[in-house]
Amino acid sequence: MKRFWLFGLFLAGALVALNAPAFAKDTMDSQDSQDMTDAMDDVNSALGSMSSRVSNIEDQLKLKFYGDVRLRYAFITQNSNLAGVTILDSSRGRYRARLGAMKDFGDFSANFRIATGANNNPNSENNTFDNAMVNPTIDIDTASITYTPAALGGHVKFTAGKMANPLTKTSITWDPDIQPEGALVELSNNDLKFRATYFELVNEAAKTTPDQFMDNLQLEDAFKFDTDTALGVMVGYEYIPNGTSLITTLATGLSNNGTTADGNVLDHGLLHDWHMGEAMLTFKHSLSGLPLKWTLHVTDNLTGSNLPLAAAGQYSSKFTNQYGLWFGVDLGAIKSAGDFAGTLAVASLDPNSQLAYLTDDDPGFTNRQYAFGSLTYGLQDKVQLKISQWLVGHEYYAYLAALGNNSGPGGSGRNLESITYVDCIANF
Repeated sequence: MKRFWLFGLFLAGALVALNAPAFAKDTMDSQDSQDMTDAMDDVNSALGSMSSRVSNIEDQLKLKFYGDVRLRYAFITQNSNLAGVTILDSSRGRYRARLGAMKDFGDFSANFRIATGANNNPNSENNTFDNAMVNPTIDIDTASITYTPAALGGHVKFTAGKMANPLTKTSITWDPDIQPEGALVELSNNDLKFRATYFELVNEAAKTTPDQFMDNLQLEDAFKFDTDTALGVMVGYEYIPNGTSLITTLATGLSNNGTTADGNVLDHGLLHDWHMGEAMLTFKHSLSGLPLKWTLHVTDNLTGSNLPLAAAGQYSSKFTNQYGLWFGVDLGAIKSAGDFAGTLAVASLDPNSQLAYLTDDDPGFTNRQYAFGSLTYGLQDKVQLKISQWLVGHEYYAYLAALGNNSGPGGSGRNLESITYVDCIANF
């Protein structure tokens, strides 16, 4: 019950903050009310002056500043059906802050952004309200240069560095906090786009073995029927050499060290090159003025069927834990204060469908099946309140059912996990 009291206090505090000026005005005498009005006018004038100065800086330096601040209250209910295991409910406050700048230099443009988050943890830009109120780490979130030669009509783009993820994706392929490092070539003609990327995963300093990397190819197009209706199609391919070496290369492991408890790549040395195909269909339309976007995203790790049985050296293709699935709908859009938007989706990640490291989003999407829903409301222009809810089931290798780690083939070692986030987001 504690988390519900905390959640109630959180909402009550937000409502008080939003209504405080009106309440104060009603309870003050006319002189006090006028004083407050004058003070608020001074604040608004100062804010306007500050905005004007920032605009002048942008004009003079030709810089474009952007960023956001997010406050989050999270609570988790996670029960286990494993004998002797008890996982208590938890709740915590978190925050994220990001600030970036962009500048054009003719055919070149540069992008730079810093963000909060744990050092050397690309999966989360959050900091938690704890640890004796120490100052948080500030990390390099993006640092990239893009070259778009005007002589080619803007149809070719080259980007290198630590970049905002250029791939078309959902949470079954990429954690949205990860900003990959490497290079991109993109060819485009209207809605037709072809992308080729090289992302470095591990740089082998000793050079006794080749660097570990990932290559991606994506081809997508959109077919427009009218101003509100369009069908998007994307096909892609992902290649990672020597997937086995990634299990032991990093202490944290691109695949959670391949342990049974964490799931993912448990191959006893037989998982070599990683070949994953993907396809995505999107359908945008309007229903009584409400914009809708349906998304179906399917992945297949073509090498994901090299699964062991109960002991090393025993293999079978009977179980093929290699597929990823996302199906969802986005409703509405936030353009100004008072607007609503929402998302409803279901998803599934088999243990070998994608490297766990790449799909470990804030709620934890590694080897899991989940249902997701969110509702966003525009409090003010560029200020939003968002409530998100997940129901998550942990999915392990199918063969582990015989070892008592699953409730059944393809099942889970735990009951459903409920995760709720309440976010207040300010964009600037």
